[in-house]
Amino acid sequence: MFFGAALGMFAVVVAVWFVVNSMGLVGVPTDVGSTTSEDEGVTASSYEFIIDSYRDSLNSDIRPAYGVVNDLAWEQRESYKGQFAYAFYDLNGDGADELLIGVEKSDPVPRESWGAYYELFDLFTVSYDRFKRVLDDEQMGSLGYRAFCVPCENGFLITGGSSGANAYSRQFWRLGDDASEMQLNDAVEIEGDTYTFTDSNGAVTIFSSDLAKEKYNELLERYTSITHLDWHLL
Repeated sequence: MFFGAALGMFAVVVAVWFVVNSMGLVGVPTDVGSTTSEDEGVTASSYEFIIDSYRDSLNSDIRPAYGVVNDLAWEQRESYKGQFAYAFYDLNGDGADELLIGVEKSDPVPRESWGAYYELFDLFTVSYDRFKRVLDDEQMGSLGYRAFCVPCENGFLITGGSSGANAYSRQFWRLGDDASEMQLNDAVEIEGDTYTFTDSNGAVTIFSSDLAKEKYNELLERYTSITHLDWHLL
């Protein structure tokens, strides 16, 4: 009698497993927060769960609570209604596409001439066969309102923001070879004619007037923007 009941329970468990698996729920992540180690992130075969989570959240009045969707995107869902999109691109050339979540812009970035640019709200990659959110709080703070993000060749990413007509900043990040995190490569704080440069070693150099602009243009020439991505609306 006990043996028969056990077999019956086993059959129910197996049946439930097949139903859940057929619905694509096995292996679904519960938290894709800002990751810093190999043990964090999720194991899956595609980015579909992240894309679906964004699609659902951007069409909902309920703030996302499961850690996948960036709050900033949800807060600005009405401002960019119908414009949120995702794209795939191998930023650092390791053979695995990154997932970019953002809004494509057609106007040129102020003071630069990159053409198309992107208000990026999230960036995910695959590292050690796990999905990871690449951007941390520091880079997240550079995204969104009065800000922009420009993906560049060779694993670089340019973020920037403005606090006024003559006060703005640019940060030049590099996606590490193991795709685990963004590393600050260069930064510029600009106020009027004064440009404060910080390199990857933390060395600070300040220039003013025409020399400052010349040095800034030299810095920009080190980075080649990706001007065309295949965006898909969420």
